Amino acid sequence: MKDVAVRVITLTDAELEAMLERAARAAVAALTVPEVLTAKEAGELLRLHEQTIQRMAKAGDLPGHRVGNEWRFRRSELLAHLSKEVA
Repeated sequence: MKDVAVRVITLTDAELEAMLERAARAAVAALTVPEVLTAKEAGELLRLHEQTIQRMAKAGDLPGHRVGNEWRFRRSELLAHLSKEVA
């Protein structure tokens, strides 16, 4: 049997409430992501740097669309692309 280290932390009611509030705000924000994303937002969604997103889109490795000098990405296309890459 392996030894397991256990760490116990103690939170005040206020700390626990603040932690839960932050988690709830993050969950709501995740549900309200717009369908059309900037390169920065696409990077946040895919957990990649904005410049990496732009470079991949320019190379044709990510589905994106140029709008003037900027890139725009459909959230659904990025998630579908990611699903194909993982499979």
